[in-house]
Amino acid sequence: MLNEYAGSIEDIDEIRIRIIEAIDRPIDELSIRDICARAHISKQTFYSRFSSKYDIANWFCARFEERTLNQIGRTLTWEEGVLAHFKTIAQQKEFLARTSLNGGKDRGEATKARRRRAIVETLTQCRGITLNIRFRFLIEAYLEMEVFLCGEWFRSGFTPAPEEFSSYYIGCVPGELYDLLELPKDERAIYESENEPFARFYV
Repeated sequence: MLNEYAGSIEDIDEIRIRIIEAIDRPIDELSIRDICARAHISKQTFYSRFSSKYDIANWFCARFEERTLNQIGRTLTWEEGVLAHFKTIAQQKEFLARTSLNGGKDRGEATKARRRRAIVETLTQCRGITLNIRFRFLIEAYLEMEVFLCGEWFRSGFTPAPEEFSSYYIGCVPGELYDLLELPKDERAIYESENEPFARFYV
């Protein structure tokens, strides 16, 4: 059994994965006690990872954003990052449907805040770009589009398929922002995560 009080990232992720695996029905039908019993953890352990059961989906989405959309301009091209993102969503659609019953506007704002930080960091720290008012406007316009299109795809039952939807999505990205974040071929790197406990959610 895992040591629930170990301080390593690997152990923290493993506990969260056990919580995720414990959700086998709509989140509104499960209490915190139910989730903890299924994951074989205490309530104290649960609340050390999540503020509520509705926070689970936010964490899950943030994790695969780190490996897909947030890597655009760092280790992935737009096409690679966007397609990987929507393939992951499609692969995990049952889990996301079970856990995304609440949140609404607040969840959209949380997503935009996470993604805004990542894009600004990529542009300023990885690409060496100084942000002006125009660039910030482009980022905000893109984030509104991202949240809207992702929400519409979710509500449509994840149709069309990730490959087709990705092409539509990329076509909506502001051209200037696309160019700022496009990764030259000689700077591309393969993002490896096979050795991480969370990797099995990305197969």
